[in-house]
Amino acid sequence: MRRPGALAAAVAPGQADLGVLLAVEPLHHLLLGLPGDPPGPQALVITGARVSREPVVADEQDALSRLDGIADAWLVHDFPIGVPLDDSKTRAVVGRSAPVRIGRGSAPVAFDLPFDAPPSLAIGEDEEGSLCVADQRRAWVSGRLGHVGEPLTRQALGPVVDQLLHLTGVTPAVVGADDDPESLSRRWVRGHLATSVAVDVQHHHAHVAATMVEHGIPGGRQVIGVVLDGHGRGDDGALWGGEFLVADYAGYERAAHLAYVDLPDRQGPHQPWRVALAHLRAAGVPWDPSLPTVRASDDHERGLLDDHLHDAGRRTSTSSMARLYDAVASLSGICHHTDYEDQSVSELEARARAFGLGDLSRRTRVYAFGDDGDPTPIIWSVVQDVRKGVDPGLVAARFEHAVVELVVGNVRRLHERTGLSTVTLSGGLFVHPLLAQACLERLRSERFEVLTHSRVPAGEGGLALGQVAVLAHRRGGSAVGRRPA
Repeated sequence: MRRPGALAAAVAPGQADLGVLLAVEPLHHLLLGLPGDPPGPQALVITGARVSREPVVADEQDALSRLDGIADAWLVHDFPIGVPLDDSKTRAVVGRSAPVRIGRGSAPVAFDLPFDAPPSLAIGEDEEGSLCVADQRRAWVSGRLGHVGEPLTRQALGPVVDQLLHLTGVTPAVVGADDDPESLSRRWVRGHLATSVAVDVQHHHAHVAATMVEHGIPGGRQVIGVVLDGHGRGDDGALWGGEFLVADYAGYERAAHLAYVDLPDRQGPHQPWRVALAHLRAAGVPWDPSLPTVRASDDHERGLLDDHLHDAGRRTSTSSMARLYDAVASLSGICHHTDYEDQSVSELEARARAFGLGDLSRRTRVYAFGDDGDPTPIIWSVVQDVRKGVDPGLVAARFEHAVVELVVGNVRRLHERTGLSTVTLSGGLFVHPLLAQACLERLRSERFEVLTHSRVPAGEGGLALGQVAVLAHRRGGSAVGRRPA
Protein backbone atom coordinates (compact mmCIF):
# COMPACT_ATOMS: atom_id res chain seq x y z
CA MET A 1 0.00 0.00 0.00
CA ARG A 2 1.34 3.43 -0.92
CA ARG A 3 2.30 5.67 2.02
CA PRO A 4 1.76 9.44 1.61
CA GLY A 5 5.03 11.27 1.04
CA ALA A 6 7.08 8.12 0.45
CA LEU A 7 7.77 9.05 -3.18
CA ALA A 8 7.12 11.97 -5.47
CA ALA A 9 3.50 12.34 -6.55
CA ALA A 10 4.61 11.99 -10.19
CA VAL A 11 5.60 8.35 -9.55
CA ALA A 12 2.59 6.14 -10.47
CA PRO A 13 0.07 8.98 -9.98
CA GLY A 14 -3.41 7.98 -8.94
CA GLN A 15 -2.36 4.48 -7.85
CA ALA A 16 -3.03 2.98 -4.43
CA ASP A 17 -0.13 0.51 -4.75
CA LEU A 18 3.49 0.75 -5.81
CA GLY A 19 5.54 -1.99 -7.40
CA VAL A 20 8.64 -2.77 -5.36
CA LEU A 21 11.79 -4.54 -6.56
CA LEU A 22 13.91 -5.73 -3.65
CA ALA A 23 17.72 -5.69 -3.89
CA VAL A 24 18.25 -9.35 -4.84
CA GLU A 25 21.54 -9.07 -6.76
CA PRO A 26 24.97 -7.70 -5.72
CA LEU A 27 24.64 -4.95 -8.32
CA HIS A 28 21.46 -3.69 -6.64
CA HIS A 29 23.30 -3.35 -3.33
CA LEU A 30 26.15 -1.50 -5.04
CA LEU A 31 23.69 0.98 -6.54
CA LEU A 32 22.14 1.74 -3.15
CA GLY A 33 25.46 1.76 -1.29
CA LEU A 34 27.34 -0.70 0.91
CA PRO A 35 28.11 -0.15 4.63
CA GLY A 36 30.79 2.51 4.89
CA ASP A 37 29.99 4.09 1.52
CA PRO A 38 28.87 7.70 1.28
CA PRO A 39 25.10 7.98 1.71
CA GLY A 40 23.32 6.77 -1.42
CA PRO A 41 19.70 6.92 -2.54
CA GLN A 42 17.09 5.25 -0.34
CA ALA A 43 15.14 4.22 -3.41
CA LEU A 44 15.47 4.31 -7.18
CA VAL A 45 12.60 4.60 -9.64
CA ILE A 46 13.43 2.06 -12.36
CA THR A 47 11.71 0.56 -15.37
CA GLY A 48 12.47 -2.05 -17.98
CA ALA A 49 14.02 -1.05 -21.31
CA ARG A 50 10.73 -1.06 -23.12
CA VAL A 51 8.36 1.36 -24.80
CA SER A 52 4.71 0.66 -24.06
CA ARG A 53 3.24 -2.07 -26.31
CA GLU A 54 6.68 -2.93 -27.77
CA PRO A 55 9.09 -5.78 -26.94
CA VAL A 56 12.02 -5.28 -24.58
CA VAL A 57 14.99 -3.43 -26.08
CA ALA A 58 17.92 -5.86 -25.88
CA ASP A 59 20.65 -3.90 -27.67
CA GLU A 60 22.49 -1.19 -25.72
CA GLN A 61 22.84 1.27 -28.60
CA ASP A 62 19.22 0.70 -29.59
CA ALA A 63 18.14 1.41 -26.02
CA LEU A 64 20.13 4.65 -25.81
CA SER A 65 18.43 5.82 -29.01
CA ARG A 66 14.83 4.57 -28.60
CA LEU A 67 14.54 5.35 -24.89
CA ASP A 68 16.12 8.79 -25.09
CA GLY A 69 13.95 11.25 -23.21
CA ILE A 70 12.21 8.53 -21.20
CA ALA A 71 14.96 7.77 -18.66
CA ASP A 72 17.50 9.98 -16.87
CA ALA A 73 20.11 7.21 -16.77
CA TRP A 74 20.68 3.70 -18.13
CA LEU A 75 22.11 0.66 -16.37
CA VAL A 76 24.02 -1.36 -18.97
CA HIS A 77 26.20 -4.48 -18.95
CA ASP A 78 28.83 -6.03 -21.19
CA PHE A 79 26.95 -9.35 -21.35
CA PRO A 80 24.69 -9.69 -24.43
CA ILE A 81 21.00 -10.42 -23.83
CA GLY A 82 20.04 -13.71 -25.45
CA VAL A 83 16.32 -13.76 -24.60
CA PRO A 84 14.79 -10.31 -23.90
CA LEU A 85 12.26 -10.46 -21.06
CA ASP A 86 10.44 -8.00 -18.85
CA ASP A 87 10.84 -8.38 -15.12
CA SER A 88 8.19 -10.62 -13.62
CA LYS A 89 5.42 -8.77 -11.82
CA THR A 90 3.13 -10.13 -9.13
CA ARG A 91 0.69 -8.66 -6.64
CA ALA A 92 -1.29 -9.88 -3.67
CA VAL A 93 -4.76 -10.92 -4.83
CA VAL A 94 -7.25 -12.88 -2.70
CA GLY A 95 -4.64 -13.44 -0.02
CA ARG A 96 -1.86 -14.87 -2.18
CA SER A 97 0.65 -13.91 -4.82
CA ALA A 98 -0.81 -13.71 -8.33
CA PRO A 99 1.13 -12.91 -11.50
CA VAL A 100 0.38 -9.73 -13.39
CA ARG A 101 3.17 -10.42 -15.88
CA ILE A 102 5.27 -13.51 -16.57
CA GLY A 103 8.87 -12.49 -17.16
CA ARG A 104 12.49 -12.77 -16.11
CA GLY A 105 13.08 -15.45 -13.51
CA SER A 106 9.79 -17.26 -14.13
CA ALA A 107 9.36 -17.73 -17.91
CA PRO A 108 8.59 -20.17 -19.31
CA VAL A 109 6.17 -21.45 -16.69
CA ALA A 110 5.73 -25.25 -16.89
CA PHE A 111 2.40 -26.99 -16.25
CA ASP A 112 1.35 -30.59 -15.76
CA LEU A 113 -1.83 -30.96 -17.80
CA PRO A 114 -4.83 -32.97 -16.53
CA PHE A 115 -5.36 -34.34 -20.07
CA ASP A 116 -3.35 -35.39 -23.12
CA ALA A 117 -2.53 -32.61 -25.58
CA PRO A 118 -1.30 -32.97 -29.16
CA PRO A 119 1.95 -31.17 -30.12
CA SER A 120 0.53 -27.66 -30.19
CA LEU A 121 1.31 -23.98 -30.08
CA ALA A 122 -1.07 -21.21 -28.98
CA ILE A 123 -0.36 -17.64 -29.93
CA GLY A 124 -2.60 -15.87 -27.38
CA GLU A 125 -3.96 -12.60 -28.73
CA ASP A 126 -2.79 -9.19 -29.85
CA GLU A 127 -2.61 -7.20 -26.61
CA GLU A 128 0.19 -8.06 -24.20
CA GLY A 129 -0.31 -11.79 -24.54
CA SER A 130 2.02 -14.78 -24.19
CA LEU A 131 2.71 -17.99 -26.11
CA CYS A 132 2.04 -21.52 -24.93
CA VAL A 133 3.51 -24.80 -26.21
CA ALA A 134 2.07 -28.16 -25.18
CA ASP A 135 2.67 -31.84 -25.84
CA GLN A 136 1.16 -34.86 -24.12
CA ARG A 137 0.81 -33.91 -20.44
CA ARG A 138 3.09 -30.84 -20.37
CA ALA A 139 2.67 -27.20 -21.30
CA TRP A 140 4.95 -24.17 -21.14
CA VAL A 141 3.84 -20.51 -21.07
CA SER A 142 6.21 -17.78 -22.29
CA GLY A 143 6.83 -14.30 -21.00
CA ARG A 144 4.91 -11.28 -22.24
CA LEU A 145 5.31 -10.49 -25.94
CA GLY A 146 4.13 -6.89 -26.28
CA HIS A 147 1.33 -5.70 -28.55
CA VAL A 148 1.31 -7.56 -31.87
CA GLY A 149 -0.10 -4.42 -33.47
CA GLU A 150 3.35 -2.84 -33.12
CA PRO A 151 5.74 -3.61 -36.02
CA LEU A 152 8.67 -4.32 -33.68
CA THR A 153 6.62 -6.88 -31.76
CA ARG A 154 5.64 -8.65 -34.99
CA GLN A 155 9.28 -8.71 -36.05
CA ALA A 156 10.22 -10.34 -32.75
CA LEU A 157 7.36 -12.86 -32.78
CA GLY A 158 9.01 -15.38 -35.10
CA PRO A 159 12.29 -15.62 -33.13
CA VAL A 160 10.35 -15.90 -29.84
CA VAL A 161 8.26 -18.76 -31.25
CA ASP A 162 11.38 -20.50 -32.58
CA GLN A 163 13.17 -20.11 -29.24
CA LEU A 164 10.27 -21.59 -27.25
CA LEU A 165 9.84 -24.52 -29.67
CA HIS A 166 13.59 -25.20 -29.55
CA LEU A 167 13.64 -25.04 -25.76
CA THR A 168 10.72 -27.47 -25.38
CA GLY A 169 11.50 -29.72 -28.34
CA VAL A 170 7.92 -29.49 -29.63
CA THR A 171 7.00 -29.44 -33.32
CA PRO A 172 3.39 -28.23 -33.34
CA ALA A 173 0.86 -30.12 -35.43
CA VAL A 174 -1.92 -27.72 -34.43
CA VAL A 175 -1.82 -23.99 -33.71
CA GLY A 176 -4.45 -21.98 -31.87
CA ALA A 177 -5.25 -18.28 -31.99
CA ASP A 178 -7.99 -15.89 -30.98
CA ASP A 179 -11.02 -16.19 -33.28
CA ASP A 180 -11.33 -12.44 -33.87
CA PRO A 181 -11.05 -12.06 -37.68
CA GLU A 182 -9.24 -8.75 -37.14
CA SER A 183 -6.60 -10.34 -34.89
CA LEU A 184 -3.07 -9.71 -36.17
CA SER A 185 -1.69 -12.67 -34.23
CA ARG A 186 -4.28 -14.89 -35.94
CA ARG A 187 -3.14 -13.59 -39.33
CA TRP A 188 0.48 -14.20 -38.36
CA VAL A 189 -0.29 -17.84 -37.57
CA ARG A 190 -1.88 -18.37 -40.97
CA GLY A 191 0.98 -16.62 -42.76
CA HIS A 192 3.96 -18.18 -40.97
CA LEU A 193 2.81 -21.58 -39.70
CA ALA A 194 0.87 -22.83 -42.72
CA THR A 195 2.08 -26.42 -42.23
CA SER A 196 0.15 -26.72 -38.96
CA VAL A 197 -3.62 -27.11 -38.58
CA ALA A 198 -5.07 -23.76 -37.43
CA VAL A 199 -7.85 -23.65 -34.84
CA ASP A 200 -9.71 -20.53 -33.73
CA VAL A 201 -10.55 -20.35 -30.03
CA GLN A 202 -13.13 -17.98 -28.58
CA HIS A 203 -11.46 -15.44 -26.31
CA HIS A 204 -13.53 -15.84 -23.13
CA HIS A 205 -13.75 -19.61 -23.40
CA ALA A 206 -9.94 -19.63 -23.39
CA HIS A 207 -9.91 -17.52 -20.21
CA VAL A 208 -12.13 -20.04 -18.43
CA ALA A 209 -10.07 -22.99 -19.72
CA ALA A 210 -6.84 -21.42 -18.47
CA THR A 211 -8.23 -21.17 -14.95
CA MET A 212 -9.37 -24.78 -15.12
CA VAL A 213 -5.88 -25.95 -16.19
CA GLU A 214 -4.25 -24.11 -13.29
CA HIS A 215 -6.42 -26.06 -10.87
CA GLY A 216 -6.06 -29.44 -12.58
CA ILE A 217 -9.71 -29.75 -13.61
CA PRO A 218 -10.06 -32.92 -15.74
CA GLY A 219 -11.71 -33.04 -19.16
CA GLY A 220 -15.49 -33.32 -19.15
CA ARG A 221 -16.05 -31.41 -15.92
CA GLN A 222 -18.11 -28.23 -16.22
CA VAL A 223 -17.76 -24.94 -14.35
CA ILE A 224 -19.49 -21.58 -14.17
CA GLY A 225 -16.96 -19.23 -15.78
CA VAL A 226 -17.04 -15.52 -14.93
CA VAL A 227 -14.91 -13.46 -17.33
CA LEU A 228 -14.71 -9.68 -16.92
CA ASP A 229 -12.36 -7.89 -19.30
CA GLY A 230 -12.04 -5.29 -22.01
CA HIS A 231 -12.66 -7.06 -25.26
CA GLY A 232 -12.81 -10.31 -27.22
CA ARG A 233 -14.85 -11.00 -30.33
CA GLY A 234 -17.99 -12.98 -29.61
CA ASP A 235 -19.90 -15.49 -31.69
CA ASP A 236 -22.35 -12.77 -32.77
CA GLY A 237 -19.62 -10.38 -33.93
CA ALA A 238 -19.98 -8.05 -30.96
CA LEU A 239 -17.17 -7.33 -28.49
CA TRP A 240 -17.76 -9.34 -25.34
CA GLY A 241 -16.31 -8.69 -21.91
CA GLY A 242 -18.94 -9.11 -19.19
CA GLU A 243 -19.48 -12.85 -19.57
CA PHE A 244 -20.97 -15.75 -17.61
CA LEU A 245 -20.28 -19.08 -19.30
CA VAL A 246 -21.23 -22.64 -18.49
CA ALA A 247 -18.21 -24.41 -19.89
CA ASP A 248 -15.82 -27.31 -20.07
CA TYR A 249 -12.72 -27.52 -22.25
CA ALA A 250 -14.60 -28.67 -25.35
CA GLY A 251 -17.38 -26.10 -25.44
CA TYR A 252 -19.42 -23.46 -23.69
CA GLU A 253 -22.80 -21.84 -23.37
CA ARG A 254 -23.02 -18.09 -23.00
CA ALA A 255 -25.50 -18.14 -20.13
CA ALA A 256 -25.56 -14.44 -19.16
CA HIS A 257 -23.74 -11.21 -19.98
CA LEU A 258 -23.66 -7.48 -19.45
CA ALA A 259 -26.21 -5.81 -21.71
CA TYR A 260 -24.89 -4.40 -24.98
CA VAL A 261 -24.00 -0.74 -25.43
CA ASP A 262 -22.95 0.83 -28.74
CA LEU A 263 -19.50 2.42 -28.72
CA PRO A 264 -18.13 4.58 -31.53
CA ASP A 265 -14.96 2.53 -32.10
CA ARG A 266 -12.18 0.64 -30.27
CA GLN A 267 -10.44 3.77 -28.93
CA GLY A 268 -12.21 3.52 -25.58
CA PRO A 269 -9.29 2.15 -23.53
CA HIS A 270 -7.31 5.33 -24.29
CA GLN A 271 -10.18 7.81 -24.19
CA PRO A 272 -12.61 6.95 -21.38
CA TRP A 273 -14.53 10.18 -21.99
CA ARG A 274 -15.69 8.79 -25.36
CA VAL A 275 -16.96 5.62 -23.67
CA ALA A 276 -18.70 7.69 -21.00
CA LEU A 277 -20.51 9.83 -23.56
CA ALA A 278 -21.59 6.70 -25.45
CA HIS A 279 -22.99 5.22 -22.23
CA LEU A 280 -24.82 8.49 -21.50
CA ARG A 281 -26.35 8.35 -24.97
CA ALA A 282 -27.40 4.71 -24.51
CA ALA A 283 -28.96 5.53 -21.11
CA GLY A 284 -30.85 8.55 -22.47
CA VAL A 285 -28.87 11.06 -20.39
CA PRO A 286 -28.16 14.41 -22.13
CA TRP A 287 -24.55 15.52 -22.58
CA ASP A 288 -24.84 18.18 -19.88
CA PRO A 289 -21.73 20.43 -19.57
CA SER A 290 -22.10 20.23 -15.78
CA LEU A 291 -20.75 16.67 -15.98
CA PRO A 292 -16.95 16.25 -15.80
CA THR A 293 -16.89 13.84 -18.74
CA VAL A 294 -18.61 16.39 -21.00
CA ARG A 295 -16.21 19.14 -19.94
CA ALA A 296 -13.29 16.84 -20.78
CA SER A 297 -14.09 17.26 -24.49
CA ASP A 298 -14.77 20.20 -26.78
CA ASP A 299 -17.67 20.87 -29.15
CA HIS A 300 -15.76 19.56 -32.17
CA GLU A 301 -14.83 16.28 -30.47
CA ARG A 302 -18.38 15.74 -29.27
CA GLY A 303 -19.69 16.47 -32.76
CA LEU A 304 -17.43 13.82 -34.27
CA LEU A 305 -18.46 11.34 -31.61
CA ASP A 306 -22.12 12.05 -32.25
CA ASP A 307 -21.59 11.38 -35.97
CA HIS A 308 -19.88 8.08 -35.20
CA LEU A 309 -22.67 6.96 -32.88
CA HIS A 310 -25.21 7.62 -35.63
CA ASP A 311 -23.16 5.71 -38.23
CA ALA A 312 -23.97 1.99 -38.05
CA GLY A 313 -20.76 1.20 -39.92
CA ARG A 314 -18.61 2.83 -37.24
CA ARG A 315 -20.42 1.59 -34.15
CA THR A 316 -19.44 -1.49 -32.20
CA SER A 317 -21.79 -3.26 -29.78
CA THR A 318 -20.06 -4.40 -26.62
CA SER A 319 -20.84 -6.17 -23.36
CA SER A 320 -17.41 -5.21 -21.97
CA MET A 321 -17.28 -4.62 -18.22
CA ALA A 322 -13.92 -2.85 -18.58
CA ARG A 323 -15.49 -0.28 -20.87
CA LEU A 324 -18.19 0.32 -18.24
CA TYR A 325 -15.35 0.93 -15.75
CA ASP A 326 -13.96 3.47 -18.24
CA ALA A 327 -17.34 5.19 -18.39
CA VAL A 328 -17.73 5.42 -14.61
CA ALA A 329 -14.12 6.59 -14.16
CA SER A 330 -14.74 9.46 -16.56
CA LEU A 331 -18.26 10.32 -15.39
CA SER A 332 -17.01 10.64 -11.81
CA GLY A 333 -14.06 12.82 -12.89
CA ILE A 334 -11.41 10.26 -11.91
CA CYS A 335 -9.89 9.56 -15.36
CA HIS A 336 -10.75 10.94 -18.80
CA HIS A 337 -7.62 10.01 -20.80
CA THR A 338 -5.20 7.11 -20.30
CA ASP A 339 -1.50 6.70 -21.03
CA TYR A 340 -1.17 3.01 -20.23
CA GLU A 341 -3.19 -0.20 -20.08
CA ASP A 342 -5.80 -0.44 -17.31
CA GLN A 343 -5.19 3.10 -16.03
CA SER A 344 -8.83 4.04 -15.56
CA VAL A 345 -9.62 0.79 -13.72
CA SER A 346 -6.59 1.14 -11.45
CA GLU A 347 -7.37 4.75 -10.56
CA LEU A 348 -11.04 4.01 -9.95
CA GLU A 349 -10.14 1.12 -7.64
CA ALA A 350 -7.59 3.27 -5.81
CA ARG A 351 -10.33 5.79 -5.00
CA ALA A 352 -12.80 3.07 -3.96
CA ARG A 353 -10.40 1.46 -1.48
CA ALA A 354 -10.76 4.31 0.99
CA PHE A 355 -14.44 3.39 1.42
CA GLY A 356 -14.16 -0.40 1.19
CA LEU A 357 -16.81 -2.82 -0.06
CA GLY A 358 -17.31 -5.21 2.86
CA ASP A 359 -20.42 -3.72 4.49
CA LEU A 360 -20.95 -0.82 2.12
CA SER A 361 -24.68 -1.51 1.69
CA ARG A 362 -25.15 -1.09 5.47
CA ARG A 363 -23.28 2.20 5.56
CA THR A 364 -24.64 3.99 2.52
CA ARG A 365 -26.87 3.82 -0.49
CA VAL A 366 -25.51 1.54 -3.24
CA TYR A 367 -26.06 1.09 -6.97
CA ALA A 368 -27.64 -1.84 -8.79
CA PHE A 369 -27.76 -3.10 -12.37
CA GLY A 370 -31.06 -3.49 -14.16
CA ASP A 371 -32.55 -6.70 -15.48
CA ASP A 372 -30.28 -8.84 -17.69
CA GLY A 373 -27.20 -6.86 -16.76
CA ASP A 374 -28.53 -3.52 -18.01
CA PRO A 375 -26.05 -0.75 -16.97
CA THR A 376 -28.59 2.06 -17.49
CA PRO A 377 -29.52 2.33 -13.77
CA ILE A 378 -25.80 2.50 -12.94
CA ILE A 379 -25.23 5.40 -15.33
CA TRP A 380 -28.22 7.35 -13.97
CA SER A 381 -27.11 6.75 -10.35
CA VAL A 382 -23.56 7.91 -11.08
CA VAL A 383 -24.82 11.05 -12.84
CA GLN A 384 -27.13 11.90 -9.92
CA ASP A 385 -24.30 11.48 -7.41
CA VAL A 386 -21.87 13.55 -9.48
CA ARG A 387 -24.43 16.38 -9.70
CA LYS A 388 -24.82 16.22 -5.92
CA GLY A 389 -21.07 16.54 -5.42
CA VAL A 390 -20.62 13.05 -3.94
CA ASP A 391 -16.97 12.10 -3.38
CA PRO A 392 -15.65 10.30 -6.52
CA GLY A 393 -14.23 7.58 -4.27
CA LEU A 394 -17.69 6.82 -2.89
CA VAL A 395 -19.08 6.77 -6.44
CA ALA A 396 -16.34 4.27 -7.34
CA ALA A 397 -17.07 2.11 -4.29
CA ARG A 398 -20.81 2.06 -4.99
CA PHE A 399 -20.08 0.99 -8.55
CA GLU A 400 -17.64 -1.76 -7.57
CA HIS A 401 -20.19 -3.04 -5.04
CA ALA A 402 -22.79 -3.25 -7.83
CA VAL A 403 -20.40 -5.28 -10.00
CA VAL A 404 -19.84 -7.75 -7.17
CA GLU A 405 -23.60 -8.09 -6.66
CA LEU A 406 -24.07 -8.70 -10.41
CA VAL A 407 -21.44 -11.46 -10.33
CA VAL A 408 -22.90 -13.16 -7.27
CA GLY A 409 -26.49 -12.88 -8.51
CA ASN A 410 -25.71 -14.40 -11.91
CA VAL A 411 -23.63 -17.20 -10.40
CA ARG A 412 -26.41 -17.99 -7.96
CA ARG A 413 -28.99 -18.20 -10.76
CA LEU A 414 -26.74 -20.42 -12.89
CA HIS A 415 -26.16 -22.72 -9.93
CA GLU A 416 -29.91 -23.06 -9.44
CA ARG A 417 -30.32 -23.90 -13.13
CA THR A 418 -27.35 -26.27 -13.60
CA GLY A 419 -26.43 -27.52 -10.13
CA LEU A 420 -22.79 -26.50 -10.73
CA SER A 421 -20.95 -25.12 -7.72
CA THR A 422 -17.42 -24.54 -9.10
CA VAL A 423 -16.79 -20.98 -10.31
CA THR A 424 -13.79 -19.59 -12.19
CA LEU A 425 -12.85 -15.90 -12.06
CA SER A 426 -10.78 -14.70 -15.00
CA GLY A 427 -10.20 -11.73 -17.30
CA GLY A 428 -8.16 -8.59 -16.80
CA LEU A 429 -10.48 -6.98 -14.24
CA PHE A 430 -9.71 -9.80 -11.79
CA VAL A 431 -6.07 -8.69 -11.72
CA HIS A 432 -7.35 -5.93 -9.44
CA PRO A 433 -7.49 -7.08 -5.82
CA LEU A 434 -10.50 -5.09 -4.57
CA LEU A 435 -12.93 -6.66 -7.05
CA ALA A 436 -11.30 -10.11 -6.95
CA GLN A 437 -11.28 -10.28 -3.15
CA ALA A 438 -14.88 -9.08 -2.82
CA CYS A 439 -16.18 -11.60 -5.39
CA LEU A 440 -14.19 -14.43 -3.83
CA GLU A 441 -15.41 -13.73 -0.30
CA ARG A 442 -19.06 -13.35 -1.31
CA LEU A 443 -19.08 -16.51 -3.44
CA ARG A 444 -17.31 -18.56 -0.80
CA SER A 445 -19.77 -17.33 1.81
CA GLU A 446 -22.46 -18.98 -0.34
CA ARG A 447 -20.44 -22.23 -0.41
CA PHE A 448 -19.16 -22.03 -3.97
CA GLU A 449 -15.77 -23.47 -4.86
CA VAL A 450 -13.97 -20.47 -6.40
CA LEU A 451 -10.95 -20.91 -8.68
CA THR A 452 -8.65 -17.94 -9.32
CA HIS A 453 -5.25 -17.48 -10.96
CA SER A 454 -1.95 -17.95 -9.15
CA ARG A 455 0.48 -19.07 -11.89
CA VAL A 456 -0.56 -17.21 -15.04
CA PRO A 457 -2.15 -13.76 -15.20
CA ALA A 458 -5.92 -13.46 -15.07
CA GLY A 459 -5.61 -11.19 -18.10
CA GLU A 460 -4.22 -11.82 -21.57
CA GLY A 461 -1.00 -13.39 -20.30
CA GLY A 462 -2.89 -16.58 -19.45
CA LEU A 463 -4.97 -16.78 -22.62
CA ALA A 464 -2.60 -19.06 -24.59
CA LEU A 465 -2.71 -21.70 -21.84
CA GLY A 466 -6.47 -21.82 -22.21
CA GLN A 467 -6.16 -22.03 -25.97
CA VAL A 468 -3.99 -25.19 -25.84
CA ALA A 469 -6.51 -26.73 -23.44
CA VAL A 470 -9.31 -26.09 -25.92
CA LEU A 471 -7.16 -27.40 -28.79
CA ALA A 472 -6.65 -30.66 -26.90
CA HIS A 473 -10.42 -31.20 -26.82
CA ARG A 474 -11.18 -30.09 -30.37
CA ARG A 475 -10.85 -32.03 -33.62
CA GLY A 476 -11.18 -30.97 -37.24
CA GLY A 477 -8.96 -27.89 -37.62
CA SER A 478 -10.35 -24.40 -38.07
CA ALA A 479 -13.98 -25.45 -38.55
CA VAL A 480 -14.86 -25.13 -34.89
CA GLY A 481 -18.46 -25.18 -33.73
CA ARG A 482 -20.06 -24.21 -30.45
CA ARG A 483 -22.11 -26.55 -28.39
CA PRO A 484 -24.22 -26.08 -25.28
CA ALA A 485 -22.12 -26.93 -22.27
